[in-house]
Amino acid sequence: MFQLTDEEWEVLLFQFGTSKLDSLGNTSTDRHGGRRTNPYVFTEHGILMLANVLNSKRAINVSIDIIRAFNHLRQLVTENEDIRKRLDNHDRKINVILNTINQMLAPPKLPKKPVGFR
Repeated sequence: MFQLTDEEWEVLLFQFGTSKLDSLGNTSTDRHGGRRTNPYVFTEHGILMLANVLNSKRAINVSIDIIRAFNHLRQLVTENEDIRKRLDNHDRKINVILNTINQMLAPPKLPKKPVGFR
């Protein structure tokens, strides 16, 4: 278990679309009326350890669901990594094409006249 940093907490708030408005409708930067410290979160291994400690049916079912969520996240990250690699490959190919087009559109280099007497 570890505590989120301010930046991680802001990203998490953004992901869930959580509003930073207080009860009066003002934006609250000091977090009054809400969470004053960043939350603690579990790693995948922490959840697995917690599942081994808790023995109620509900705790076991929740732990299984959380482990499934972690597995799904791992799968999404792997798939997105493959997509990123493919896009990088396409970006390189597009850059080669654009460089070739720019070379073709550039004015031709004229041969320099030799300096000196003939």
